[in-house]
Amino acid sequence: MSEGVRKGRSNATESGKDLTLALFHGPRSEPYGLAEKLSDQGLPVETFFIIEELLDWVEAHRQSLVLVDSVDCGTEALRTLNYLNEACEASHLALVCRNDLPTQRNMVDAMRLGVRDVIECADGFLKAETQIRALLSRFEADEFKSGELKRHLQQIERDQESGRFIQRRLLPTTPFDIGTWRLSHRLVPSLMLSGDFVDYFRLNDDCFCFYMADVSGHGASSAFVTVMIKDFVRRLARTEVKAVVEDPSRVLSALNHDLLLNDISRIGKHVSMHIGVVDTAHKRLRYANAGHFPTLLISDACGTRFLEQAGRPLGLFPEAQFESEAYQLDTSQPLLIALFSDGVLELMGRQPLPNKEAALKQTAGHCRPSGEEIWDSLEFDASSQCRDDVSFLSLHSRAAA
Repeated sequence: MSEGVRKGRSNATESGKDLTLALFHGPRSEPYGLAEKLSDQGLPVETFFIIEELLDWVEAHRQSLVLVDSVDCGTEALRTLNYLNEACEASHLALVCRNDLPTQRNMVDAMRLGVRDVIECADGFLKAETQIRALLSRFEADEFKSGELKRHLQQIERDQESGRFIQRRLLPTTPFDIGTWRLSHRLVPSLMLSGDFVDYFRLNDDCFCFYMADVSGHGASSAFVTVMIKDFVRRLARTEVKAVVEDPSRVLSALNHDLLLNDISRIGKHVSMHIGVVDTAHKRLRYANAGHFPTLLISDACGTRFLEQAGRPLGLFPEAQFESEAYQLDTSQPLLIALFSDGVLELMGRQPLPNKEAALKQTAGHCRPSGEEIWDSLEFDASSQCRDDVSFLSLHSRAAA
């Protein structure tokens, strides 16, 4: 027999089983028949005397049960345990005691060095075999639970990926042209699914609607609310086109009522939202805000500024009221309207809020003539870890011929 590896390998190879049990005898320890007894009882076991060979075996069996032979759990055994604990992170270490159990101090030291179980051999092999079988059963059960957990997590990942695919399909085409206007968006979720949502669509031949919604929180629950919002807004716009064109704040009032009926606050959700309607025939923008920040940003021949407007978030206050305001558009020159989620501000690093707002205005003013994407012109802090969803919506009007 090899000095490094003893009985057990041939039986395991013939049975085709992937071994998970190893018995290690230290350099001063002599074998005493435990491996043979275990093999005779149908428990495939590898026996090692050289620790390097044990470590090679453990490397090939990442989830393994390692029995460490010890006469008295003295200094030599503790030194071996210390080495194994550092090198066999994925293994389950058990101490095999030939004689009496270790002293309390040695036992505490062994536990600190990764020992999870103690196998007693002082009263004969039968007790040791029973303990080892129980340990193997528990070890295999843990492996099964680990595998079940892994499969469960994989299923969650597949579901999240499917949800992401569906949510992305719900977003409008980008870019999207309506007459002299070009609409585009960018949405980057902090998790697989986003609580931010943007949409834009025609209301009639002369008017189109756009909005940005930011659902509190992240992940699947927030993403489900965005689906509710899109379905509700589109249905309302189809059935009450004239009302939406004249007063987009009606959308916010109706949506607030619907979200309250669905009691989204019970799951810790509310929604901030900015909505606008562009009337190309009358060159007019009507807009309304429900607690969304930053507010609507517009850059035209008169300069670049935020259209400040207050409003309460949706889904929290039954008494909340919303109002629409109007802005006359000069489309004889290039015009840019932009909306950002608050995640954009977070990406801009640690600087005062006025500085961030000034940077957004400066970028919008610079991009207005060509209508190029503001996103690519913003100087984000590449080292920042954004904890929020990030979204951006732009509407660019080319100068009328």
